[in-house]
Amino acid sequence: MQAVFGGNAGDLQLQMNQSELPMSVDKPFSPRVGVLERTLPFIPQRRMHRLHGEAPRYFGKILSHPFFPTTFLIRNVVILEREPAWRRLTPRARNARILKLAKDRCLFFKEVRDWLSQRRECSKLQPEAFLVAGHNDSPSAYCTHCGGCCELRSGLPDFPPESPIPARWKAIFGGGLGRDSRFCPFLWEFKRSGLSFCSIHPFRSHPCRIYEQEECAFLQSDPDYLENCDPLRFRRAAARLFHLIDGA
Repeated sequence: MQAVFGGNAGDLQLQMNQSELPMSVDKPFSPRVGVLERTLPFIPQRRMHRLHGEAPRYFGKILSHPFFPTTFLIRNVVILEREPAWRRLTPRARNARILKLAKDRCLFFKEVRDWLSQRRECSKLQPEAFLVAGHNDSPSAYCTHCGGCCELRSGLPDFPPESPIPARWKAIFGGGLGRDSRFCPFLWEFKRSGLSFCSIHPFRSHPCRIYEQEECAFLQSDPDYLENCDPLRFRRAAARLFHLIDGA
């Protein structure tokens, strides 16, 4: 498989060979991924075809992109719905903020995608390098790409001096992508599989580089994390999100 940036339009295009992920991933998936694989096919796939002609421009093409973090946007809504402050909002206010969350995520995704497409060293993006255990570019041998370590509102913007990402992006990493965002603005996903990868992995911050297996294991056993993985909550949040987008 090879993922390349398209020429004139700057759009990412996916070119597949006979071995497709996630079947080629030779490490165990987290339990969450199995739930998502069973849940996602009958929610986003059904909705995506409708988005192109009916939803605002920033939703249609971007939400259909093979690397857009659909799963994590839905999980963002799951996390919000568990927060006491969120439950005190009126239904109308919640709906407006969910739509703003989706819009902000779409616009920033496009901004990062366009920036990467203009950089020579990023002319070819190969997600399998991050998803296959033992690959030279794989973040670590223990990572299951559940994205849990990236489900934070913000992070410490301690980037290497040579990191070329814009200063504004570093500020967004440190402050979050809006008040309702609950995952890293640079987190992308492989084909709505629940498998995450970092869109700026070569340029990521120092805290991301030193995240250890012990911290990962602690996170995956945390009761709050496990409750956020509940498939019923996920289905309800997905239905709400795509219903709002359909009507946007």
